[in-house]
Amino acid sequence: MKKKREPNLNVEKHPSRTYKSEFTTVGLLRQQHTEIRELIFNKPWLGFRSVAEFVREAVRKAVYQAKMEISAQEITRKREEQEDWE
Repeated sequence: MKKKREPNLNVEKHPSRTYKSEFTTVGLLRQQHTEIRELIFNKPWLGFRSVAEFVREAVRKAVYQAKMEISAQEITRKREEQEDWE
């Protein structure tokens, strides 16, 4: 079985990349991009000016939610460990 390669999370020290900007790019399926663009321009009251702004907000919310879920799991695990000691 082929060993899964671990990602290099330390991008600043990655030998093949030197970033001159604080921004990066990510891939988005064309269909998703089209749906977001249509949503933004057909519903201006949502307050988004671009697909990039919409995606940044969506990612920010997803990261926040993931961190909250991880915190909740860690609290639950610590409580279970404490109960084991009692």
